[in-house]
Amino acid sequence: MKKILLIIIVFALFACSNNKQVKKKVIQLKIIQLNETLVAGVFDSVDQTTPNKFPQIWQAFMAKQSALKNISKSGIFYGVGYGYKKTKDGFKMNYLAGVPVSKKFEAEGISFYTIKAGDYAVFSHKGKLKSLNETYKKIYEQTIPQSEYKIKNSAGVEKVLALAATKKA
Repeated sequence: MKKILLIIIVFALFACSNNKQVKKKVIQLKIIQLNETLVAGVFDSVDQTTPNKFPQIWQAFMAKQSALKNISKSGIFYGVGYGYKKTKDGFKMNYLAGVPVSKKFEAEGISFYTIKAGDYAVFSHKGKLKSLNETYKKIYEQTIPQSEYKIKNSAGVEKVLALAATKKA
């Protein structure tokens, strides 16, 4: 088996979709080569008891956008889950919401994470934020186990191509 890293491309995160369609849909796998990417943003620790922290981290990031410098790709946002640890109650990890930058800079409340270069599996999620968990479940429970690949122990990356901050998911 070949080892891969995981990247999920999230398109139109807040677009309307029928959750029944998401559940029936087969999640397709595509392999790409990703260059090393430095991400600047806001992070916090999350666990299975704090799923509502993800939107809070994104809101904190949006509030800090004016402090960002050296943005290398406009209109692209990353959510990076790293430092994943199993605990007796489930899991704990760090999550950073941010943008790709060309180099580090000093700014209060801004953290950095470097996404390693390598082969990544790309999956697409189209629909409401509340159905994203269903996409993850299909990827980990169906698509990956039925493929020739396995997940490398590395950061999970979400690449968000559009943020619609005014709509609720």
